[in-house]
Amino acid sequence: MGIINLLKQSKAVIILLVYAMILSSCQEKTHFVKRNYYPSGELLSEIPYKIADSIKDGIYKDFYKNGQLKQVIHIKNGVPVDSALKYYETGELHYKELRANDSIYGSYFYKNGDIAAKNKFLDTDPPLQIGMSYIYSKDGNVRDSMEYLNIGGKSYLNTRYHHNDLGEVVPDSSYFYEFKISKIRNTDRYRLRIYYIPSMKEAQMAMVIGEDLAEDFSNLNNVRLDTIVMDGNSIVTDNLKKPNRRLKGFFYEYLSRVKDTIGKDSITLEIMEKKTFFNETVKVSDSINILDKG
Repeated sequence: MGIINLLKQSKAVIILLVYAMILSSCQEKTHFVKRNYYPSGELLSEIPYKIADSIKDGIYKDFYKNGQLKQVIHIKNGVPVDSALKYYETGELHYKELRANDSIYGSYFYKNGDIAAKNKFLDTDPPLQIGMSYIYSKDGNVRDSMEYLNIGGKSYLNTRYHHNDLGEVVPDSSYFYEFKISKIRNTDRYRLRIYYIPSMKEAQMAMVIGEDLAEDFSNLNNVRLDTIVMDGNSIVTDNLKKPNRRLKGFFYEYLSRVKDTIGKDSITLEIMEKKTFFNETVKVSDSINILDKG
């Protein structure tokens, strides 16, 4: 009787296992993975899709020809989410990306694992670089730092600082200036607005106009120059009589500061200057009321 009962129990277990396998196979699959290959046969990529709408969804993978993982991207409903990783062909981590709070934080690494660069983007389409970015030397020190601004839905490099071997910060350059002419409604006048972001914070600024000025400033001392001191980042005038203007000259930045004098009997004054050349044809872009300030 014991043997018979044991056989009955074993038969029942087998039936349950078969039933579970059948039930599992009958469950509807929600995803499938498409595999692509190099012409020589090696695996190139694995792309996950939802069966219902063929939208990418899941963990996307790329591979080097030698079989090493190249990158891993988490995707949800066709959009990258959470994190992404990229690797060198030899297997070391090259890039790490994290997405949180509508921002993308990226970090690059040298092959030995040390940080090489950091940056930040707004999680938009396309991503918009903002805030501070850093580039590191192989000895771990910051080599360059850049500040990006979001102006009118576009990313502009505001200031770039180069760090020398002594760790001292050297202001480099600013890449944003704007000229805008607007028709003042119900008048025969036009408003000219000039906007400039300096490379050196707290610098004194001026706009210098010179119609015959050479781009390399070689004739700076031999041409007529008109100077407008800038109080802040912009200049606005409502007295233009002509709708279109050609503006040529440069923005001038001047900064003086006392260097660290600890342990010294004298004071060292550091003076920095920068000239940003412009040569622009500015045309009327819109019309405004006289009370408008933009």
